[in-house]
Amino acid sequence: MRWGWPLAIFGGALALRLVFFTGLQGHDDLIYSRVAFALSEGRWEPGADISFWLRLGATLPVALLYKLFGVHVFWLVTPNLAASMVLVGLAWKFGRELYSEAAGRAAAIFTALLPMDVFHATECHSDLPQAAMATLGVYLLWSALRQESSRRTLLRAAAAGLAFGAAHLTKESAFLLVLPIIPWIRDRRARGRLGTAGMAFAAVVAGELLLWGLASGDPLLRVHAAAGTQAQTLAATPETLASRAGSLASMLFNPLGPTFVYTGGLLALAGLASAWALTRDRQASGWIAAWFAAVLLLLAFWPRSISPYRPVMLLHARVLAPIVVPAALLAGRFLSSVRPRWAAAGGTVLALLCLVCSTRLHQDAIRFRQGAEWAHARLQYSSGERVFTDVHTAGMLRFMGRYQPSYNPVAYTAETPSPPPGTLLLDNERWTLLYERWDGVAPPPWFRPGEVVGQAEFPAPRRLRGQPGPPERAVLRRVPP
Repeated sequence: MRWGWPLAIFGGALALRLVFFTGLQGHDDLIYSRVAFALSEGRWEPGADISFWLRLGATLPVALLYKLFGVHVFWLVTPNLAASMVLVGLAWKFGRELYSEAAGRAAAIFTALLPMDVFHATECHSDLPQAAMATLGVYLLWSALRQESSRRTLLRAAAAGLAFGAAHLTKESAFLLVLPIIPWIRDRRARGRLGTAGMAFAAVVAGELLLWGLASGDPLLRVHAAAGTQAQTLAATPETLASRAGSLASMLFNPLGPTFVYTGGLLALAGLASAWALTRDRQASGWIAAWFAAVLLLLAFWPRSISPYRPVMLLHARVLAPIVVPAALLAGRFLSSVRPRWAAAGGTVLALLCLVCSTRLHQDAIRFRQGAEWAHARLQYSSGERVFTDVHTAGMLRFMGRYQPSYNPVAYTAETPSPPPGTLLLDNERWTLLYERWDGVAPPPWFRPGEVVGQAEFPAPRRLRGQPGPPERAVLRRVPP
């Protein structure tokens, strides 16, 4: 059957992502959700998180789903799930048209199994939708340029420009993802189609500039907002070129490293395939290898001083989503060119390793919300009872309460005065620690004393090296008289 393999791969990829459902993670996803909920009600209330409000490509789809179906974690992650499946489909179609049916299958399987894609497919961030739109733009423009100019190819080029525009509306760093098309500019025969794509992209950008100019008086509002937000991130996360190189090497090659679980060895395979392509298959794969290497290196080593467009913190593997398809194409080409037995044996080992890594990531994902879920089941919001907790747990509780007014936990700060006696305090230990480490907000002195009215312990999952972590707790207390 012509469609048998693609449907099997696509169905398997979707099943894998639903089995390893990530869900609420308690950080940026809460901001996107809060913004989307406000937009679904017709409210525009940007504050310190203004850069998230301005990423309309990320927030408007969620706002529409909230408006139609209500607040739910599945609707929050649906754009990411759709983007992940688009990447699987693009890997297959791109590989099939560029190389062969076998290479397309291998590339699609690579994308379907890649742990970081499995993990990020069912959580909410802007990186995966941005990567899907940019990769779609590359594919559409490539397919338009490989044929003689016609009305159909011009329409496809225009669609490519709109796809790049959608990527830009989703996250500011999208301009880095047009690198693959630069070599095509030298082809005079392609300039009409490239011009069409450029005009479509420029129309999207011009529309955005006009929108913010009319709404705020600052057409570059998004750039200025991103500069302020990411300058704070830069100050909080000191890095050097050496530390970034070490982080990248560990992610690709060190099975015992904390971030290797995101790649499962597949990006190391892509790096090997890239070297092979440059020596043995340069004519067919040279530009794919250049695409993979250029975007990877820019994402990893973009100058910290250029704050508005700094796209990466390597501790967050989601920022590498733009290299998934070129990596898959290189790996698919390489595997389809070696002996079938060797390809099957190596592919089976890597597939099993990827499943182990995805299992670990899924177990870790659960840890981020289990304290909030336990507290949500115990709190009696209907009685008007208030609870003080860290900002991340407070956000998760509001989300679990569908943003109803009665579900209004209070996020403490270091200056928050002691609440009245009898007030509930939720010490969600994992997030209390992370709130202090990431945001610099330690719990105030009155937060921990008090009568314990409930607590739960959550055992940490085993690591790849086989050592279990210490159990984590959530503790409910009351402010003493």
